[in-house]
Amino acid sequence: MRPVVITHPNALEGETIAVNALFEAGLAVLHLRKPAFREEELESFIKQISPQYREKIVLHTHLHLVEKYGLKGVHFTGYNRSHWDEYLAKEVGVSRSLHQLEEFSGVSERYSYVFLSPIFPSISKEGYVPRLSHATISDFLLKPRPMPVLCLGGVTPGNASQAKQMGFDGVAVLGYIWEAFKDDAQTAGVITRYKKICEQWEKAVQ
Repeated sequence: MRPVVITHPNALEGETIAVNALFEAGLAVLHLRKPAFREEELESFIKQISPQYREKIVLHTHLHLVEKYGLKGVHFTGYNRSHWDEYLAKEVGVSRSLHQLEEFSGVSERYSYVFLSPIFPSISKEGYVPRLSHATISDFLLKPRPMPVLCLGGVTPGNASQAKQMGFDGVAVLGYIWEAFKDDAQTAGVITRYKKICEQWEKAVQ
């Protein structure tokens, strides 16, 4: 599975231009995570994405916009828990964030994939560090599981191959892509960083 990109949680100048460029560069899945956005703000963001790419967008909030704009699906976290049963019954893609291995026991096979985090020290969240050893995670990922598991938290070109060797089916990237963009607003830099992640992930041996 090609690397997934998660948007920065805050509004960034020129971000939708960069997102469109990411899709042009081959991005297959974008998680649109803007927890403080009002519905109209999120809708405005979606409208700035070229229509041919909207089917690649997964929402974390204002989930009903998925059907309105023909988006890829919804992502479940603690703050949208009240909608889980409703959207598990719909014909849309669903994914979920997990932080402990014990949580897998309650995960439905209906999920397209899940995030497990944090695996490496977070770039975007200070003090957000791994709670499980990599050996423990690797042992767990060797076992059969009903859906792909993606590595989240501190993913960079320097550790993307390590994530694959641990047994992850993919990686999700946030801080490495967007932290520099916050300061320089350079779309070219976003694309370069994304391609570096893809290169390291794809050449790694699992």
